[in-house]
Amino acid sequence: MKSRALFVLLLLVALFVMIAQDRVAQNAVMEIINPIKQQYKSFARTIEDRSKTYIFQKDSIEKLTKENKVLKKYLLDQTHYLQQVNSLYKKI
Repeated sequence: MKSRALFVLLLLVALFVMIAQDRVAQNAVMEIINPIKQQYKSFARTIEDRSKTYIFQKDSIEKLTKENKVLKKYLLDQTHYLQQVNSLYKKI
């Protein structure tokens, strides 16, 4: 098992050395690696955008919930005020 790992490692080192010296091989490797890298960047950007959208929605929901509570309180106060005005109007 160790000899296989050592053989694969030596093969990879030899391949790396050959590619580092040969421009044609470098270009071939780059043609394979670049689309993969671009797809990865695109995927990472999409995930980041979606996570920001989720966080923004969460913050927005919390803000609107607080605002809704305040507005319900104002509505209750206004309703009570109108009832008092109607009551006074009927007495007059």
